[in-house]
Amino acid sequence: MTLKELQTLPFVLREPGSGTLEIVSKALKAKGIRLAQLHREIQLESSESIKSYISHSNAVSFLSIHTVLKELNTGALTIIDVQGLDIERDFLFIQLHSGTAAIPGFFMKFIQQYKFR
Repeated sequence: MTLKELQTLPFVLREPGSGTLEIVSKALKAKGIRLAQLHREIQLESSESIKSYISHSNAVSFLSIHTVLKELNTGALTIIDVQGLDIERDFLFIQLHSGTAAIPGFFMKFIQQYKFR
């Protein structure tokens, strides 16, 4: 799909103030597209509500692939590749100066290994 074709689809977007919406907005802006140019059908506050909505409509959305793995495996949802549009999001770990407790430490190690698969 081209960026021009993308602008013709009905969209479900995250709510104003969402970090996801901000990342999507910046990626589109870098390609000369403003959020206002998308056909915004509705804005919802969670990935689960967006998945449910798009599962029962013709709308599309920007979601993390990790959020939709189950639906991709069952065929309930599919990925649409948009030529020339790559959206990436960085996450940072923060911790107390005194160090990390055992469970958060295990989680951080898991995420660091998972990221590079």
